Amino acid sequence: MTEKSLFPQSMPSSTPGLRDIPGETYDQERDHARLASQHEQVLAVLRRGGWWTIPEMQAAGVKGAGTGISARIRGLRDEVLGGYKIESRPRQGMAGTWEYCLILEGRAE
Repeated sequence: MTEKSLFPQSMPSSTPGLRDIPGETYDQERDHARLASQHEQVLAVLRRGGWWTIPEMQAAGVKGAGTGISARIRGLRDEVLGGYKIESRPRQGMAGTWEYCLILEGRAE
């Protein structure tokens, strides 16, 4: 079985470490543009600072379903995709809703 890459080395990106990631169900032609774009959208919103719920990220312009956005957040935490420190906590007063914050240099941004 040949492994396919999620983000090839040649892809321009502001994300340090964005490179080949194997995925059994990943199809370059079908998935690359959408996933790479969503990855960058999520990172751009988190870089604005503060705490964000997934619906707030969507309202700020991140395209896609909440499950996909959640997957991009997990990916951003992975060393291969930058090893970003992203804190999460339940949103106060909103049962079952989580919020996320990018931590840069030891402080919440």
